[in-house]
Amino acid sequence: MTLSLGWTVAQRGDIAELNQFDCSTPVSGIPHWAQHPRDWERVVQAGIRNARPPMPMGEELLLGRDADGIVAVSWTWEEDGPGLVKFLAAAVARRAWGTGVSDALIAETIDRTAARADAAGLDHFLIYGLIHPNNANSQAMVARHQFTYMRDDDDHQEWVLRVDFNP
Repeated sequence: MTLSLGWTVAQRGDIAELNQFDCSTPVSGIPHWAQHPRDWERVVQAGIRNARPPMPMGEELLLGRDADGIVAVSWTWEEDGPGLVKFLAAAVARRAWGTGVSDALIAETIDRTAARADAAGLDHFLIYGLIHPNNANSQAMVARHQFTYMRDDDDHQEWVLRVDFNP
């Protein structure tokens, strides 16, 4: 499958489509109050659905679209300017699981982060994220992009990528 994705920063007009974004395993047969068996998916999906772009200064809600609409979302926050960036969320629509969209999403996010850091005159940047310890798919995704597992942080794992412009 050849990916043909368009990338845009979310705007107010994207709210309705974000409200329908589906990146969580469907669960049937459990009461509405019971915990989702892959709760990290539900938490990320709820956060994305509740996002209200445009985002504040220092945050970016990046949308990847295919012919059918939003297929990928990356939400980052410049914790200390463009040199230290945290992934708040990275998600792929269920309809595109296993198609390579996740790798395209991470690559695009890293490229955009690099461009901001370079424009600020930095010689490197760090981008990191917290991943649930049972979320093997996200762990494998960031590992494919050279992120390094650093440590357990409360109930998540911290994964970090350092990018040097002049190694």
